[in-house]
Amino acid sequence: MFTILLTVTALWIAHSPLVDRRAHCSLLAEAVCRSPTPLCLAAKSRKKGRGIPKRANTRPKVGGFGRPSTSTLGADPAWAAFRAWLESEGGVADAIELADCGGGLRGLRTTRDVASGEPLLAVPRHLLLDEKRAEDSPVSGLWRTDEPNITTMGKLALALLHEARRVDSIFAPYIELLPSPEDFAACGPAALWDPHEVALAENAQLSTDSAQRRKGIADSPLLSDEELRADRWVELGLQGKPPTNDDVLWAVACITSRALGSAGLVPIADLANHNVPHNADRGIAPDGSAFLLVSRGRMKAGQQVFITYGNLPNLVLLSQFGFMLASNAVDMTLARCNELISTAHPFLLRNQADGEVAEWQPIGAQLRAALFELAENGALPPTLLLRDGAGDSSEVANNSVSALADAAYAEILRRSLASYSTTAEEDRVKLAAGGLPAREAAAIAFRMEQKERLLVELTGL
Repeated sequence: MFTILLTVTALWIAHSPLVDRRAHCSLLAEAVCRSPTPLCLAAKSRKKGRGIPKRANTRPKVGGFGRPSTSTLGADPAWAAFRAWLESEGGVADAIELADCGGGLRGLRTTRDVASGEPLLAVPRHLLLDEKRAEDSPVSGLWRTDEPNITTMGKLALALLHEARRVDSIFAPYIELLPSPEDFAACGPAALWDPHEVALAENAQLSTDSAQRRKGIADSPLLSDEELRADRWVELGLQGKPPTNDDVLWAVACITSRALGSAGLVPIADLANHNVPHNADRGIAPDGSAFLLVSRGRMKAGQQVFITYGNLPNLVLLSQFGFMLASNAVDMTLARCNELISTAHPFLLRNQADGEVAEWQPIGAQLRAALFELAENGALPPTLLLRDGAGDSSEVANNSVSALADAAYAEILRRSLASYSTTAEEDRVKLAAGGLPAREAAAIAFRMEQKERLLVELTGL
């Protein structure tokens, strides 16, 4: 997390007058703004019980997913109660409110002009649902006995399910604003989609990544074995009905899409949308006294608050969070390079988790460098030097190394485009027509963007 040089105790934040709390937060803010922004996981909160959007025919916009909503969310009684709860526990949230951010997205916006480096939010440590909180909870008896090596994600998911069933949970107002199972069923992280829904993207890497995330759930007895979990839940005397496997999937979706790094689930902060560039930093004091959201520059009243989830390509954003960016400067376009698996230099190409060279490689300078090295060594697969693998390769035998590498690169791009079942234009027409389920629309938008980038790269050769 952030390195914060100035430390303020939880007692100050919880019990000082409002003006003093802001002053202390401002001191912390100076250090936060000087620190690098870490990778974070987050998504948008939507109040349970409201309608799910039918409209899903445009490219996903800035971070997260949401639904059409009114323009007076900041005055919503549920939001007012939520903020009152936070401030009654020692938090500070007077500079921001829940807002309709357009395009069906809900997020945060400023309620007044904000100075550069001013704190937008302070959440006391005891309101963070993180791994320490999970370990200190009675629910930790599940993994201490049955699965001591369970992942942090698994611990947080079970802790969230435990808090959702406690009649006296301090997190009740926060849990009430979490996305419902119906929300996640409408879209949510692609890692939790059905395999046939992921397959609509026609991207082997997205399918592989999503399958690996689902496997992480399946390999954990506490997350996948409903009978075992129910027996242990009752034996430990935990409140409420033992969670079903569907309940576990909901909790995992919340953790996967909303947890802010090692801080875990942070009320209000995880409502902020993702964008590049972002206008707010986040950090936690070294002593764990508070979590802060701090402006990076001057902000006007009514301006949306953006954080960054990290410089992530759309493949990761869709798999982990359930959305994409229309203009993603760090996006990764993949091309099928099956001919290179047995010949390419492993340090020039992307590897799989097992260390083997991946079949699908990012296009661009790194792939071209690998092809150039193969051309220099006379190790380019002959089929890549011929259009559609036909003809006599002798006609290109005397070409320069650069020409051979470029020819192989162009052939990889052409074959990758030809591997799709539709063209980019056909996808564009289908999206424009509307009426698609949210997951199908997201998958089509993803594959359309991949094809468009392949076309641009091929045209530029």
